[in-house]
Amino acid sequence: MMSETLNDITRYIDFLRSEGYSVTLSCFGDRFGKCLPVLLAYEVHLPGICSYLKTNEKMGGSCYLNKHRLQQKKKTAPYYACCYAGVEEYIFPVIADEITVACIHFSGYRGKLDRSRKLKKTVSKRCDQRFEQLYSELSDNVPSISHIAAAARPLEYMIERLYTESKAEVADESSASKIFFKAVKYIYENYMNSITCESVAQAVNYSESYVRHIFASEGGCSIAGYINKVRLAKAEEMLRSTSFSVTDIAGNCGFGDANYFSTAFSRKYGLSPRKYRQNCSKNRKRNAGV
Repeated sequence: MMSETLNDITRYIDFLRSEGYSVTLSCFGDRFGKCLPVLLAYEVHLPGICSYLKTNEKMGGSCYLNKHRLQQKKKTAPYYACCYAGVEEYIFPVIADEITVACIHFSGYRGKLDRSRKLKKTVSKRCDQRFEQLYSELSDNVPSISHIAAAARPLEYMIERLYTESKAEVADESSASKIFFKAVKYIYENYMNSITCESVAQAVNYSESYVRHIFASEGGCSIAGYINKVRLAKAEEMLRSTSFSVTDIAGNCGFGDANYFSTAFSRKYGLSPRKYRQNCSKNRKRNAGV
């Protein structure tokens, strides 16, 4: 039953994204047990400017701090806000058992808040021209909260249900599962950086050999294989939703070598990154009746 609800959540988010909404999740902590690796895949913000900032040496850490501040907030109703760089979004807290069990984000907007313009100006001084270009790609056509709420409401109900279904399983989790989830979370937070099997093991405070064993038993793959899977999934998303070059996407997803990225991507998806992007563009035009 739990897997059915999780599948409903991912299918619905994928549908909203196909309709042009930049939907992500956050602040779900360790409340969803074995569902955590899947939910983490939907935590990474989609706008190109977010990927740019995460890999910018001067600003990358600010994204993590911004998420930490959001986790400390006690809001219970939907609201409109912006991040430290002036990227605006709607945030819908999902409340269950009188706590926020997750947040739903509809992001990728600009121009509605005076504060966002000031923050954008400050961050712009610390970045190159790419920041201005990517910021201009954000939509200044901000939907009403009632419009976004209609899209968010079914997702809220599904997340509440998944939380209820997960509670008993979370209570019975083994120590190995908890270590695995902690390591996976570290990978999702750092996939764009030069992480290794050793750094993952250090992050969870266990020996590399033990963490390798946990990944084999809990994830069915090696640590390096999991890192690669996360990076390729993000690269696939960026090829579909951003104008970044293949070389930039490789760098933003943690691949130090663009040729290796192309080879790995082709092996997984059966197409080169460029051909994959071309096919996505053709499909979008076909669906739009162009």
